[in-house]
Amino acid sequence: MSFLAERLAETRLILDAIGPEAEELETTQRNMRTHIARIELILEKNKNKGENPTVLKKHLADSLSRYQKTYADFFERKRIKLEGKEYGLEVNINGLKDLERTEQEGDKESIEKLTKERKEVGTKKKAWQEVEDKTTAILKLWEN
Repeated sequence: MSFLAERLAETRLILDAIGPEAEELETTQRNMRTHIARIELILEKNKNKGENPTVLKKHLADSLSRYQKTYADFFERKRIKLEGKEYGLEVNINGLKDLERTEQEGDKESIEKLTKERKEVGTKKKAWQEVEDKTTAILKLWEN
């Protein structure tokens, strides 16, 4: 389980340093799937030896639940930050559009720049959501 926790921490560090476009994320997610499979194999071997893996499995599930909560909180903070930025850009765009009636060329350029930036923020939000969804799906493998 500690290996899985390390992969989650590694994923978070990569996301903080590089963002959801990091190439290393695929490797980290593959390693998480591998570690989950190893944990299940160990539990199955213990079961085949006649041991009851229920207590260990519950302990591991409880630990994983804590990691999942921390991970979900991490993504929630990122989502809130991006939504705040997106909202601020929208307010600025709308304010400039109100001024657009004066037909100032600088305002039109500002609107285009802010609109482009808002689109980039939307793309980042989508990328973060995709990483969160993939990782959450991997962690849910354990629940099955």
